[in-house]
Amino acid sequence: MPLFLDSNSNSPCSDAKTKEYMLLNGNYQIPVYYQFPKDPRDISFQAFQKLEKIPCCSLLIRIRKASQGPDGKNISLGVVKLQKAIEMGAIDIPVNYPEGNYNNTYNPISSTESIIFEAKLRRQSPSHKDLISALVNESAIVEESKMSEEDIKTYCEEKLLQKPPGKLIDIMKMPYLSFKFMSEYIPQLGFNTEVKFIHKPQTQGFYFIVVSLVPPGRLYKSQMRNVGLLDSHSATDVQVMHKLDFDSTMKAISFNNEDKNFYVTQTDKTAVLIYEVYNVTLKNNQVDKVTTHGFSVLPLFQYVQVDGTIDSVEVFIGSGLFQLPLFKGAPDANFIDKVVEKPNVGAFLESNVQEKNLEIIPKSSLIVMLKDNQYEEAFSNIELA
Repeated sequence: MPLFLDSNSNSPCSDAKTKEYMLLNGNYQIPVYYQFPKDPRDISFQAFQKLEKIPCCSLLIRIRKASQGPDGKNISLGVVKLQKAIEMGAIDIPVNYPEGNYNNTYNPISSTESIIFEAKLRRQSPSHKDLISALVNESAIVEESKMSEEDIKTYCEEKLLQKPPGKLIDIMKMPYLSFKFMSEYIPQLGFNTEVKFIHKPQTQGFYFIVVSLVPPGRLYKSQMRNVGLLDSHSATDVQVMHKLDFDSTMKAISFNNEDKNFYVTQTDKTAVLIYEVYNVTLKNNQVDKVTTHGFSVLPLFQYVQVDGTIDSVEVFIGSGLFQLPLFKGAPDANFIDKVVEKPNVGAFLESNVQEKNLEIIPKSSLIVMLKDNQYEEAFSNIELA
């Protein structure tokens, strides 16, 4: 929030040496950004404006000049009673937000946010205490009655920063990221996915990735390959990532921000994305051979019961950053049919590995981002180093 305005331009001061300025006094609604300016020397209002904000998230703040008593000194609650301080203007009673008392000049609303707001109006709005109680009570490890406020805070922090089971790969020196429950899935906005890295591929060369939405899974069904675009809203159910980042290393091959949009008009509990990784070798500056390196599977939706009944559920995109195992070969029509029959994709894949129907490529994995488009550009600049 800019504290001072340039008296001549009536805009936030951009120069610390500005001589004519005034305090920005009043009630304001300001955005919350998901990242911090990269240059610590430039902590200015202008620097933050270039960052991506968290959609539909804001702070309500009040800025007041310090009140002075008859003697010209600032009023202190140490010598003035509370009611007297209020009467003298030293303490300002908060105003209600719905009454339009907060200036939102510095928090413009995007068209995407307008759609999200409509969806949020249909959602329940429990208190923080109720949320914490529900969070604690769902765990068999602790009981709320035995926990102090500090214990509850620690428990919630551990829950929020919980890492996935198993050993994290070297490049993920960070908590597992999950940002699923922002708002229910809105079909007209859709979702997108981005491959951050192919980690430790077995062979050197160039790579590209084919991403398929299942269902329909038409890439794997001969009778559907010539159908044309399905669910096309400006995107298709099969997309290709091929713009390699040539500054990346063979240990962690990355792509140049190729995020692909998908639109599912009818949600399905068994819907998944299939990531097929292909290796391209060159000979005499020409493509010599294209071979299948492996594939990964990622479930799309998460269903949440909102009032304990089976019929009342909310549907969310399972947004987050994921490390996926790479399986040898390529999926066929039979595999695709079985995947969409299983409500628990993870258990299905694990059982196939145990039964040796699937073989994991040792030490190799895929790092992918799955994101509801309600987030707009947020989280798109996450760096794994």
